[in-house]
Amino acid sequence: MILRSILGFTDFLLYNIALQMIPLALCIILFNLSPFWTSFLGWLVNNEPIFMHEYFAMAACLLCVVALTLASHPDRKTALEVQDGLSDKMQMATGILIMFVCSWVNSALSVVNRCL
Repeated sequence: MILRSILGFTDFLLYNIALQMIPLALCIILFNLSPFWTSFLGWLVNNEPIFMHEYFAMAACLLCVVALTLASHPDRKTALEVQDGLSDKMQMATGILIMFVCSWVNSALSVVNRCL
């Protein structure tokens, strides 16, 4: 129970920090990588099998999330645009790294929930 609370708080905190560094569209796309990580962690921690049709379903879902996110954004060029200047590029890279960690934390939260 305490581990789930810590993971949930960390996930929320990381998402909000990354949202200040990178565009929302990129946050959504990177956060929705969590089903991939959940399957991998479920296989690693809980010895859950991953079937071939699950790979196809995860890829199809990710493609749909990317398509819907980019299609609904009013200015597609600025959704994934890398900002000028070294500090802005470092901020973008840091935000992307934080979102990957956030996605992994969300996956760990799902795997912990399945263990209980």
